[in-house]
Amino acid sequence: MSLGFVDIKSGTIGANALLNEQGITSMVITTPAPTVAVGSAALNTVYTLYGVNDALALGITPAHDHANNVVAHYHIKEFYRMAGEGTKLQIILAPQTATVVDMYEVYGKKIVNDTKYETRLFGICYNPATGYTPTYADGMDNNVRALITEGVKFKDWAAANFGELHVMVEGRDIGGAATINAATLLDVKNIPVNTTFVNGENVSIVIGQDYTYASLRNNAINKKHACIGTALGVLAGVPVEINLGENETLNLTSEILNAFVFAGLSNNTTVESNKAALDTLDIKGYIFPVSYTGLSGYRFNNDYCCVAEVVDYQNKINENRIAYSRTMNEAKRQLRTVLLPKLKTTHDVNPVNGQLPYGVVKYFEGLGNDVFANMQKNKHITTGQTTVDPQSNLLSGDKALNVAFYVVPRGTINKINGLINLKTQLA
Repeated sequence: MSLGFVDIKSGTIGANALLNEQGITSMVITTPAPTVAVGSAALNTVYTLYGVNDALALGITPAHDHANNVVAHYHIKEFYRMAGEGTKLQIILAPQTATVVDMYEVYGKKIVNDTKYETRLFGICYNPATGYTPTYADGMDNNVRALITEGVKFKDWAAANFGELHVMVEGRDIGGAATINAATLLDVKNIPVNTTFVNGENVSIVIGQDYTYASLRNNAINKKHACIGTALGVLAGVPVEINLGENETLNLTSEILNAFVFAGLSNNTTVESNKAALDTLDIKGYIFPVSYTGLSGYRFNNDYCCVAEVVDYQNKINENRIAYSRTMNEAKRQLRTVLLPKLKTTHDVNPVNGQLPYGVVKYFEGLGNDVFANMQKNKHITTGQTTVDPQSNLLSGDKALNVAFYVVPRGTINKINGLINLKTQLA
């Protein structure tokens, strides 16, 4: 006999919808167009994915990767392994003959334009064609170096169009040899250009790989890829303030999926075989997987940007970390959202001096501070402050309301210094 009852089971949880907007990602993938099925992806066309099956439907499959000696499906699969199914990923396929400039100027700008500047994270999956012969300077493929310098121009273009984003560069074949000479390798925090240095805020370079997967690739060129899809997936799956290398929850290793059981660098050597170089690579701003004694699996070492840390005399700091970059980008977008409707609105001025009355000043400061309060509530920032200049001239000239915004980001523990002793008693 069966008793009647209502059986309600817990459903599975997909990607966190609260994070989806902050994690919207775009990829330019250099690859031949798939030809395996009707509806396969064409070159120079933007496609929106929400899971690995969407890529398979476009013909971006493991078989496509194998037949064309590229790493395309893998990067998408890794993105969703870390970000979770349901995360919005926009892709565009570019020919392998595309120059580094074209990857940004033609294909990058198209995907960002066509998707109305909603991209928060941007990466290029760089697959050179068979027969590619790289040239190196300071231990780096010159095209990879150009991906950094052109990436700086690209993020500046996006910001100028109110579409702030963070660029992740695939640092393939780092060192250009089986043994990395870290001492002579380019310091990506201090990339010289003429008499100054590249301002690589909002730009980072990844040089790690899943060593097992890379070693099984079928030609020498794509054995030297870097795990750009993995890094983008980690970032897309967490709030903006989280460090890419956070130890507690961002384990790259999955024994079940045979992912990152052994980690390597993009010259297709293991992390362990490069132990002597890792500290220098870290100091120079590269991002790669590391392991810790007492902790299983691999995590990214940190969330560096391609710029040296700067703290000025007013205690202002630059966006030298991905978490700072993403937090500032999100703050700018949210502030713009609340302030845009206020353009062309009219307000009283002080009849004596033409300045803004106290109430108007506080009204606009309140708009900004509400944004910061919400970001603080969601633990994106420690605090924020909005200050309106009461001498802003709304009667003549460009009638600009002058506002200063200040953000204190959340801190990150990079190191713990402890002291331990044996004692006969605790007093």
